Amino acid sequence: GETLWDGLPLGLFLGGAPTNVAIHLSELNVRTSIAARVGDDALGKEAIRRLDNRGVHTSLMQRSAFVYRESKEAGSTGLVVAEIDKGTRDASYVFDTPSAWDYLEFNPELEKAAEGAKAVVVGTIASRLGSEYGATTADAVQKVCRAAGQGTAGVVLDVNLRPPWYTPHAVLNFAECIANHSNFAMLKLNDDELPLLESWCGLSSSPQSADSTNDYDMAMQIGERAALLGKTIGAKRVCVTRGSKGAVLYSSSSVTPSNKDQIATNPGFVSSTHNAGGTTDTVGAGDSFLAALIKSLLLDGQEDVMALKRGCALGGYVARCQGAVPSHEDAPDNLRLLFQNEPSSSSSSFMDLV
Repeated sequence: GETLWDGLPLGLFLGGAPTNVAIHLSELNVRTSIAARVGDDALGKEAIRRLDNRGVHTSLMQRSAFVYRESKEAGSTGLVVAEIDKGTRDASYVFDTPSAWDYLEFNPELEKAAEGAKAVVVGTIASRLGSEYGATTADAVQKVCRAAGQGTAGVVLDVNLRPPWYTPHAVLNFAECIANHSNFAMLKLNDDELPLLESWCGLSSSPQSADSTNDYDMAMQIGERAALLGKTIGAKRVCVTRGSKGAVLYSSSSVTPSNKDQIATNPGFVSSTHNAGGTTDTVGAGDSFLAALIKSLLLDGQEDVMALKRGCALGGYVARCQGAVPSHEDAPDNLRLLFQNEPSSSSSSFMDLV
């Protein structure tokens, strides 16, 4: 996927959704590698240096010399300007295009790594450029998913719809490739992206009635929609994040202890003891949430309820920090305790589907 730099009001921060996930997994003591392309420039060298310092293996990273395409330096390390809403602290993004990360190449080293991995995470934004730019990342990602299917890895598809850098065809192409050629372990998206994917798959979005005030009922309805989307698209799990309202996780009967379809919910968790100096953004919150979910479900074998609690807690912490990948050493004690496999009370809930 992408390794790039986020231009935030307080400076440049290392970013890119797969990169953020890799760093957070490394912080959670998971051996992690990132496959992306950076430029043979100062920002590219600094990106690799920081990844190394955060414990992420960089042997699969590729470097580009400057290649001029349509008067743009396609070989330069990616840069995105993140504009932060003053009210919600949510970010919108303006990408430098094209960039080095659009030109990842599939090679024997990448193939071997995918075949031997326990989990492979890919993002839809990798498909943003097609052959008209000579871009190769989308093709490389699909080949990685096929290679993962030769081993035991669960493949996770992270939906990141950044206008104008997506098409329904490209997103569904990724999902179809994963479903047909590998173990489609999980689809992760947010509640704004859910109705879009539903419409692309010919499903009704069944919008919630405006007079409904019961958030649990709303969450369960989202879970039922996630279940239908998962069955349609071929994913064993579908997780829908809801911002400050938490998240909903659908798990199919093939991955639950009860051998029944299951919906779990969590109302959200935001640390009140950490404010990172008062200047924060939500960049990377969803990526840290996904890292916690991957560790909990695919590596630790945790139950859905605990996985959601971990994910929402870590995402809440990151949402109150500067940049996408704050150190976990600065996290509150109650958050770190969640990842020590200790029993904990939880406001999460789940329901088996008949």
